[in-house]
Parts: sequence; C-alpha cells; structure tokens
Amino acid sequence: MKASMKYVVLFCMIILSFTACTSGRHEINKEWLGYPVDFKSIQEVVNTYHMFNAEGDKVGSMIFGTFFEDGQLVSRDTSQFDDGSVYEQAEFRFDTTNFKINSTHIDMTLANRRIITNLNMEGQSVKGEAKVITSDTTRTIPIDQNFDYDIVRSELYMLLQTLSIGEGDTLRFSALVPSSLGLAEATLTYDSRDSILTEMGVFDCDIIVLNTDGNMPSNKIWISRESPRQIVNFEVPSASLVIQLVAQRSSIE
Repeated sequence: MKASMKYVVLFCMIILSFTACTSGRHEINKEWLGYPVDFKSIQEVVNTYHMFNAEGDKVGSMIFGTFFEDGQLVSRDTSQFDDGSVYEQAEFRFDTTNFKINSTHIDMTLANRRIITNLNMEGQSVKGEAKVITSDTTRTIPIDQNFDYDIVRSELYMLLQTLSIGEGDTLRFSALVPSSLGLAEATLTYDSRDSILTEMGVFDCDIIVLNTDGNMPSNKIWISRESPRQIVNFEVPSASLVIQLVAQRSSIE
C-alpha cells in the first residue's frame, strides 16, 4: 500500500476515537444535521481497533481513549501500521456547549518526514499551523482561512452512533477535512441490518453508508444496535481495509 493511501486511511480511522460515550451526568439536548443526538451512546472508554487487508492479514492498530473534561468531549489516539511506515498521535476536542469541534492536534511520523498540525476552529474560521520536519529542514506553514462547512469531519465519527438513522433517511452535508484543509460533499444513508462476529463477540448492527465526492474516503460502517451504540466495524473500500473493534476498557481512572 502506498504511503499516501496509508495517510488517508489512518487519518480516517483516528477519528474513530470519537465513538465512545458517557453516563447520565453528561445528558445533552442537541441536534446534529437535523437529528436529535443521544449522548448516552458516548462511552468514556479506551478502544482498540485492528486493521486488516483484503487477505485478512492484520496490518495496523489504533488505541485511543475518549472522556469528558470541562464541558468538552476529548479523544486521544495512538495509531500505527505494523510495518512501521506510519505512527501517529492525535487529540480532538469537541465543545458540548457550542456543539462544535474547537481544536485538532495531529502528530504524524512517516518514513521521511514528520507532520505536526494544530488547528483551532471558531465558527467558520480555522487558524493554526502545520509544521513539516525532515532530516535537514523544518518548515512551518501558518493557517488562517474561512470555510463554508456544516461539520468538521471528526464530528461525523464522533456523533454517528448517537443518531437514529432509518431506512429511507438521507443526511447531506459539507465536511471540513483537517488533513487536507479542503471540503467534501457527502451523504449518509441507511443500508441494512446485519450480525457481525468480532473478537468481542457477536453484534447486531445497523449498517450506514457514507458516500462522498472523493475529497474524503467513502465508508461502510457497522453500528451496534444494543445500547450503548458504538462503531464495531468499518470498511474503507478504496484501500481494501477493514477496521474492527477487538478490545475495550474504561478510560475513567
């Protein structure tokens, strides 16, 4: 697999760290893309996902924790490919009052460079910097732009399991993609119901399909029907990868 494809897939999976949830003390009455959000479907946990190629071989893993802190939903992640080609740590902070992601931090090490991206979001404004480090140079790129978007892409993976999307429903939106500082037009639709066997057992799931204009990957996502709902399986067709939940523990000390 080419490094560029690995970068796209890994960034895509990091935002899965938002698939955890909380107790009753975090009840929040909000809507997202016109649908009510069930915040009880967000667990404060540390999830482990494994990535498998088309032959079923494990090629990578992601370990991340999600918790609430000072009115924010915080996700911290460590992800890597088993061949050592990509290693990444990230943190995303979602303000549960304004109901928007307000900061993104990504520190990615590739074969020949390290990329550190720090972004702050307020309204349609995105500010921060990207630092590219090689063996002999360091280049800092300032970021100060306005975007006409509905959600940050990370919000999609954080809130998807909190929505009740049924047959015939279509959600249309424009997503800001932090990794490219571009916009993607996308839809979410209900596909079907399916049972899936994982290392954590059998899950009865709703399958939701994310179709995009190509500016971020399309996905097929298995969300458990039993409360609390969570993403247990995730396909990236363009990269022939399957990402599956294999372990979970509480993130509360």
